[in-house]
Amino acid sequence: MVKKILIPLLLTTSLFANNFDNDCLKCHKQSGLPMDMIYKRYLMEYSSHEDIKRAMVNFLKNPTKQKSMLPKGLLMNRGVKEKSTLSDKELGARIDEYLKMYDIKKRIIPAKPRTF
Repeated sequence: MVKKILIPLLLTTSLFANNFDNDCLKCHKQSGLPMDMIYKRYLMEYSSHEDIKRAMVNFLKNPTKQKSMLPKGLLMNRGVKEKSTLSDKELGARIDEYLKMYDIKKRIIPAKPRTF
């Protein structure tokens, strides 16, 4: 009975996994490269979503050591990733999902107004 419920449930959840998970997170999790660390490095370098997206697209379409945001030690151990096989439209959509997922603005807690 449990198998009759569990197997269709697992198949259904895998069918509805989002594209970002399938195209990006799957490999990053396997390689142990933390996506939030990469986002923070891009944010420190480029500061706006538009500039981050432009730099990511540029890197993913033609990855080089000079464009990589990985720390030198990780870059030496892992090397440069392979060129993305996603279309420009798909790549832009995945980067938008990534930026939305790791957006630092979600983590900022507004200060409570002071009362004197």
